Amino acid sequence: MRVGSSFRVLPEIFFSGKENVSEFLDSIDYRVMFHEIPANLACAYLKDHLIGKARDWFEVIGSSYVTGTATDFAQLKQALTNSFPVVRNRSELEAEFYSSHQVRIQAPSDFVYKLLKIQKILDFEINEEKLVNHIIVRLSPQDLLHSEDEAEALIGMVDLNTVMQ
Repeated sequence: MRVGSSFRVLPEIFFSGKENVSEFLDSIDYRVMFHEIPANLACAYLKDHLIGKARDWFEVIGSSYVTGTATDFAQLKQALTNSFPVVRNRSELEAEFYSSHQVRIQAPSDFVYKLLKIQKILDFEINEEKLVNHIIVRLSPQDLLHSEDEAEALIGMVDLNTVMQ
């Protein structure tokens, strides 16, 4: 038995929060239309394609957008877009994170803040020890830290909770 060449299976797609949210939602829109999923089930279809942090977001915040109205799907997509903004210059930021070094006129706290901000934007999953080591080796020689206590003090100079964008 032969399957005709017009037979096409759409690959499953999932969104964890690290992928491009716009591309994901475009794909979901296409699938809702292609499979003729009723409007009252579109939110459930979208939810079933969320994993990791995106699924956690839905359980805590996103589910409040599903109220049984005709605009639920559009509101849920907009909320997802707002919560997981697209990082348009991702490769440039990654290059800056891995290749930057403190310049002589830059205060150590400013340099640390810059790297922490990039790390937050890119949502890198890196443990604290590796992050501290990553920063220490990029400090100017006059600002090199000679103990773990000094390193932790420098990291503490920047309140991680204020590094939002």
